[in-house]
Amino acid sequence: PTAMTVAMIQFFGSSRYVTHSATVLRLTGTSRDQATTSPGRLASLIPGLSRARPESYGPVMPARTGAQFLDRLAAARPHVEIQGETLTGGVADHPAFRSVVRSYAELFDMQHDPAYRDTLTYASPSTGDPVATSFLVPRTPADLEKRRLAFKLWADRSLGMLGRTGDYLNSALMALASAADWFGQADSAFARNIAAYYEKVREEDLLCTHTLIPPQANRAVTGSQQAGGALMAHVVREDDNGVVVRGARMLATIGPFADELLVFPSTVL
Repeated sequence: PTAMTVAMIQFFGSSRYVTHSATVLRLTGTSRDQATTSPGRLASLIPGLSRARPESYGPVMPARTGAQFLDRLAAARPHVEIQGETLTGGVADHPAFRSVVRSYAELFDMQHDPAYRDTLTYASPSTGDPVATSFLVPRTPADLEKRRLAFKLWADRSLGMLGRTGDYLNSALMALASAADWFGQADSAFARNIAAYYEKVREEDLLCTHTLIPPQANRAVTGSQQAGGALMAHVVREDDNGVVVRGARMLATIGPFADELLVFPSTVL
């Protein structure tokens, strides 16, 4: 695998989940040789993937409502700095975020509206409960059509003004899990972990965002030379709880109110 392949495997190979912090992004989860397992159809496709759902995954909450999305956000208390103000909660009520947060809550509510739910959800292969159509692995032309119609319903709701609705990264995780064998080239645990993470996000209907690039504070030198190499996000240590990352990353759209932040590699951490 290339260096980029290795970097992606480093992230998904440990199924570590980023939590919000002012100065440190702490990624929690199991170590590489303790692959997280989860239930579902992918379990039958990937050797060694258990159908038992880990207790650490938290309560299953398929196809969330807007109220459930807001409740989780209220409990998360992310650290957000905006125009000199520091928030450690109350994101949904802040003037900068309250309207867009409620717009996202409306999208979740659409999953339960009788006029839309048959398009926006399908039966989970793990539980049979309704989960978002954006997680559906397309195997037939009808599956592709259902996904297209679901995407259009959400896009029409915002007139295309929401650039990072949940279906965006839901689809990315579905595609990555479908390519589990690719992650398994280096270690079979990586294949199990990407499938497990996809199923976690699907079954809990989590809203994900991702961060892609390091900050470009000084274009005259490389990022590794800025601030003594401390500017770019980098791993500083690893322990039984996961890894600790210091430094900055950019373009985490909807970061203040997303459930999960995926640190996608543009460079090897």
